Amino acid sequence: MSSQISSDGAPRSVQDAIAATRREKERLDDYVKDRVKRTRVRMFLYVFGCVVAYSAIGLPLSLAAFALLVVSDLLDVFLLARYAHPLSLAGQVRKAQKIALIGGVAQGVGFALAPAL
Repeated sequence: MSSQISSDGAPRSVQDAIAATRREKERLDDYVKDRVKRTRVRMFLYVFGCVVAYSAIGLPLSLAAFALLVVSDLLDVFLLARYAHPLSLAGQVRKAQKIALIGGVAQGVGFALAPAL
């Protein structure tokens, strides 16, 4: 029984759960920082894609696809920066992960619908 109790008196399973939560929080924080940091690069790529699409399908459709991509990406970044990151700092990692999932789904829908235009 002494092997299941740590030096501070907490059971190993509790310490393992705390360590797992800490790792999930660090992963989520790294993901949020990376997504926010690379926003400019993605916007440049969207503009480049709009220019290429303009030559292929015309201005109205390329602008509509561009707008859809930008809105879905900015919604994802907004949800991550405004809600997921502060929740993760407050220790509500599961809730922050759900918000990050919603933002990711929104961006995925944008990526799926933009080529359909």
